[in-house]
Amino acid sequence: VLFRSMIFNFPFAKIYLGDTGSYFFGFIYSWLGVMSLVNRHEIVAPTYLLIFADPVSEMLFSIARRYISGKAIFKPDQLHLHHLIHDFAKISFPQMRAGWHNPLASIAISPLYIAPMIYAVNNFESRQSIFLGFAAFFALYTAIYIAINLANRSKR
Repeated sequence: VLFRSMIFNFPFAKIYLGDTGSYFFGFIYSWLGVMSLVNRHEIVAPTYLLIFADPVSEMLFSIARRYISGKAIFKPDQLHLHHLIHDFAKISFPQMRAGWHNPLASIAISPLYIAPMIYAVNNFESRQSIFLGFAAFFALYTAIYIAINLANRSKR
């Protein structure tokens, strides 16, 4: 269902899940993860840390960023990686028709969602590989965040 809605929504969103839809899919994915651990004993629990590496990294990075800057960690802001990539697309391609910056940002960020999942599926039996994979992903995420943030600042 979610995959079909992503296909239907690309490049211009027609379906919006909102908080309730996001919570529902989060619950379903969590439930599927727990059930797979119960039924498949060869899967190590940290595998799900890597499958959900992007949202986990985004949350940890946002909390740390807000805490270090002295801002309330539960207040929303526009400094998430997807916002920065969207801003980078707007700055880099000002001649692009309105509305096309968001699909461009989605295409640019999709490897960050997909690569850790593929790695996790191929290494689900090794706890060490999973933790190394997450550390590598988090380092890559941090490097991309810093690079995009600096690029946006230099172009303004």
